[in-house]
Amino acid sequence: MFGIGGTELVVIALVFLIFVGPKNLPPLMRKIGRITTELKNAGRELREQLEIDEAFTTPREALQTLSKEVLEKAEAPYREAAQADRELRQELASLEADVRDAGGDEAPSGDEAPSSDEAPSSDATPDPPETPGANAANAAAPAGETEPS
Repeated sequence: MFGIGGTELVVIALVFLIFVGPKNLPPLMRKIGRITTELKNAGRELREQLEIDEAFTTPREALQTLSKEVLEKAEAPYREAAQADRELRQELASLEADVRDAGGDEAPSGDEAPSSDEAPSSDATPDPPETPGANAANAAAPAGETEPS
């Protein structure tokens, strides 16, 4: 390391100990340790920043990457909801099949709503009341013409 041997390091350490003194040596070593840690962190952050800058060579690429990430995060709840909907529908179909298998072929009571597979009965929508003479007036007029009001 830097062309310095083991004996030279020992001599440097002894000179350092004489100048600093044994009383001030532990706090000084702590400071040196903190400084080296800060330098390592700064170097790591600089390397990470350079890697990020290399990854985004143009602003357009950066924008495209960020927009993809945002879209993925925005679509995630919708995908989860769709998955939950599919699972619930499968569970409902399974439960309906179990009810049918268990002898639940009886007609639903008045409290239950008809399923979407059942057609509404003809009594569900009553015909509008007829007005007297309306059909007779329309029948007497030729096609395309109506009686003036």
